[in-house]
Amino acid sequence: MATPLPDGASGDVPRPDRRPRIEASRDEVLDTAEELFGARGYRGTSLQQVAQRCGFSVGAVYLFFTNKEDLFAEVLRRRGGRLAELTSACAERAGPAIDVLVDWVDVVIGFHRQHPGFGQLSARMVAPGGAEEFPRQLGVFAERRDEALAPVVELIARGQRQGSIRAGDPLVLVRLLSALVTAHHGMDPTLLGTSVVVDDDEFRAFVRDSFAAPR
Repeated sequence: MATPLPDGASGDVPRPDRRPRIEASRDEVLDTAEELFGARGYRGTSLQQVAQRCGFSVGAVYLFFTNKEDLFAEVLRRRGGRLAELTSACAERAGPAIDVLVDWVDVVIGFHRQHPGFGQLSARMVAPGGAEEFPRQLGVFAERRDEALAPVVELIARGQRQGSIRAGDPLVLVRLLSALVTAHHGMDPTLLGTSVVVDDDEFRAFVRDSFAAPR
């Protein structure tokens, strides 16, 4: 005779929640794609390579992403969004703006070292001729870079009002600083294994000397 069930209970066996596992699998695909895009570039990376590195079938990757372009866009969106948040939080810090500007440089360098695949990918995208390697329709991400840097533009403007940051168009100064940080990535052995290395303290001093208001 069947054992009676407690009041309010059903005979169905509870099914485990698969969402954490699905989300973990999606993150694994993103992490792997980020690493491969950074090391091999967009054209040199295929969905099959990503799937094989994860131990998945290509069909499993298509459960999460429509195609390689969609996967690439999400790699950029995930890290780019987080870096934008860190940039905004840093730019709002109190104190002399030139000090905060140097702090922001540390934030960007640290973030790319924490996520070296993304750091390598970023360096590829802004390298001479690099834009030709990536899908043209993803050029919107380059446009969003100015949007993400808007807090730093305001930081520089604040510093100019304080008298701690040199005169000049704040947007132009931010673009110049961003280019300097990108050049630093290219000489960072953590990212590219280059034999030409710039000491972090020397780079911070260079940024400060270049962007501080003349005394």
